[in-house]
Amino acid sequence: MALILHQTRNGQVFRCDHCAALHVEFGTAELRFSEEGYRTFWEMIDRLDLDAWERAFSHSAHHRKIHIAVGSTGATFVLHKHEALELRELLACAATKLYIRKHVADLNWN
Repeated sequence: MALILHQTRNGQVFRCDHCAALHVEFGTAELRFSEEGYRTFWEMIDRLDLDAWERAFSHSAHHRKIHIAVGSTGATFVLHKHEALELRELLACAATKLYIRKHVADLNWN
């Protein structure tokens, strides 16, 4: 069983009960993270200057101008700006829900 943390039109983030990892599916890519790895990835995506990437690749033959390397895997996300914004939303909403779930147990409702 899996806990879906957030979904968008092109992706979802869920926690797998079997492996306890966080899975990010977006487009045709799937990434698996520990909580720390997820936070690092989300923060990196959140800090991207999408306009700068579009300018840097404006004369490139690539249709998608925003390129995001995935660690040392050699894999790269190539995205349009609207896709990068959707990925950013997906990761941020899931991170917020993770934070709430983690800390709600600490609340004393009495």
